Amino acid sequence: VEELRDYPFPEIADSKSDHELEKKVRTLKEQGYTVLGQMSQTILETAYNMRGLPQLMMDFYERPRFVECLFEAIAERRRYQARRFAEAGVDILRIGDDIATQTGLMISPALYRERIKPLHAAIIREARALLPDLPIKYHSDGQLTDLLPDLMDIGVTIINPVQPECMDLLEVKKRFGRDLTLWGCMPVQSVFQHGSREDVHRHLRFLMEEIAVDGGLVVNFINFLITERS
Repeated sequence: VEELRDYPFPEIADSKSDHELEKKVRTLKEQGYTVLGQMSQTILETAYNMRGLPQLMMDFYERPRFVECLFEAIAERRRYQARRFAEAGVDILRIGDDIATQTGLMISPALYRERIKPLHAAIIREARALLPDLPIKYHSDGQLTDLLPDLMDIGVTIINPVQPECMDLLEVKKRFGRDLTLWGCMPVQSVFQHGSREDVHRHLRFLMEEIAVDGGLVVNFINFLITERS
């Protein structure tokens, strides 16, 4: 815990980007753009990029006080960032951590609720204290379905990328589509990498006929397409 007090965290406050934020948001809006405040790698992902994923997983159990202090140090800066995005008038706030693999969550829902959910919730509250109706977009690759009720509980209104290879789009639409916008839904690992033109058309028809019903769909590529194949 002592070592965290001396760690040189990057500071957003009073940085050049901080001072120029309102001007940049205003300029983009004048050009007709929807402006998204980017805050991915919000807590967990920043922490495991700092510690390494295996070490952070051990820290949860061997050094819980250290994890608590590390997460709070990151969250303090994220709360400031969320407030500044709201002050600048962004249209959407994007938060999130890559918290899932292709088959399920990296940590249990119980551990998420104990360690991370309160921090995510406080970040959202910070922004919505200024912009009460601000849409909140949560990004995580992988199979995220089990976490969706918790994300909705803290005010998330958009999920991304909703990978078709590991999430059942029809199930997600049926269970959560009334309250969540699905942003992504493009199978870049399968159809768009290995499929035929008809496969692509078939998936797009499926999105328009099944997932876009009653709105709540943003079709978007999230990860890269590899155009050269051996």
